[in-house]
This record gives sequence, C-alpha cells and structure tokens, in this order.
Amino acid sequence: MTPGDAQGPLGPEPAALGRRILHLREVDSTQDHLRRLAEAGAPHGTVVWADEQTRGRGRRGARWEARAGDALLVSVLVRSPALPAAGAALSLVWPLAALGVLARVLGRGATERLAVKWPNDLLLDGGKLMGVLVEGVEGGAVVGAGLNLALPPDAPKERAQLGVPVDREGLLHALLKAWDGASRIALERGFAPFRPLYRTVLAYRGEAVTLATESGSELGRLCDVDPQGRLVLETPGGRRAFWAGEVQRLRPGEEDPRAAPP
Repeated sequence: MTPGDAQGPLGPEPAALGRRILHLREVDSTQDHLRRLAEAGAPHGTVVWADEQTRGRGRRGARWEARAGDALLVSVLVRSPALPAAGAALSLVWPLAALGVLARVLGRGATERLAVKWPNDLLLDGGKLMGVLVEGVEGGAVVGAGLNLALPPDAPKERAQLGVPVDREGLLHALLKAWDGASRIALERGFAPFRPLYRTVLAYRGEAVTLATESGSELGRLCDVDPQGRLVLETPGGRRAFWAGEVQRLRPGEEDPRAAPP
C-alpha cells in the first residue's frame, strides 16, 4: 500500500480534498484565511492556496513567508469525527504522501535525496523543502503546507528548493490527490499503516540528535518511530518515546559523549 491508496474509509465517503478551491494572489496566511472560512461553515475538502503570503507561520511559531511564485502555499480543511485525535497522524503522513509526488517530479535519484524529518518536515539534500502545520477547528482541522519552489539569495542555509520548473496548479492537484488518499487511511486507522514506509525515509535515523521539547532538551540517538508516531530516542537513561519536539542533528565534531551508542 502506498500513501495515495484510499481503502475502506469509515462511514460515507467524504468529498475529495480539493472539490472547492480558492486561489488568492496575496493573503496574510492561508491557514488564517481558511480558518475563517471554516468558522463560517466551509465544507470538508475546501482548499485555499496563494501566490504570496505576508504573515505565514509554521510549527512552534516559526515564520513562513514567501515572495510571489516562490512557493506553493496551501491549506486544506479536513472535517472528520476522528479529529482532533487523528491530527498527529495527519501531521506525519502528509509529508510522506508529498514525498512520493515530489520524487516523481524530480526524477531519477530523487528518492535518495528526499527524507522526512519527524514529525512533519520534508527534506531535500538535507535542507527543509516543505513543512506541514495542523491546527484544530470546530469539527475538523486546517492542514497547511508550504513547499519551496525557489529561494531568494538571502534564504536561510537550512532551506531547500525544488529547483525544477513545475506547473504549480498541476502540482497542487497531484498533492491533493495523494493527501486525500493518505488522510482517509490515517483518519480510519491512524499512523500504523504508514510506519514501514516512514521508517525507510526517516531522516537522521541512527544519528546523534537533540530534541527540543517543552520541558527542555533531550540528547540521544534517533532509533525509530513507533506505531503511534512517537519518536524513539536511545538516551543515556534508556530508550524513550516522544510525542512532540524539534529534532536537530549534531554536526560532525559536535557529538556529545553522553549520547547513547547505536
């Protein structure tokens, strides 16, 4: 099974993601705009995408702004009785579904260049290519994604760009199809069906990392992701699983001797 395969959703089959699409030249934030639509009663599958956003954001309050045409900026309304409980699963599987689409766009050798950084970033050659943000609304969630198509000269060095010519609207529809299939499975069965594939593309697996959490910083070796989607670290105090945090790899020469061995 691949992330785009929709098999046996619970209850009546919902409208496909993207049945109602709103394209804006400029917006403060696709997330905020769609949230307002959701509060006004917008249906499942409503999509807002924009050429440019001025107050976009990512996880943990990070800013995600983009010049016109430099990024694919999209937010999707997902309504389901499984939410908010299944929100973490959506956060995990959307980058995974996008990886399959973008590997086809990039062509030969792309699979080795792409990786998923837990929980919801997509990396290309080690740099952040795409981020996903899931925010709850009444009766569902707004799921946003920002994909770098091109980068300005002063972009942070940890960012990556797709770097190949694409039809943005065509790419959007390909992503929506993949996200729709992945979402149906995740809302019914959670993250577990995706775990085997996720493990094969998990960034930094076996490496020493730090994990920034609300309670502090954890040092360890990144071992795995469990069936619930928690990140598993081998720490000096033993193996531990985490629901949330920001992963950073330790660069060569920075490895802390307290990190647990592989």
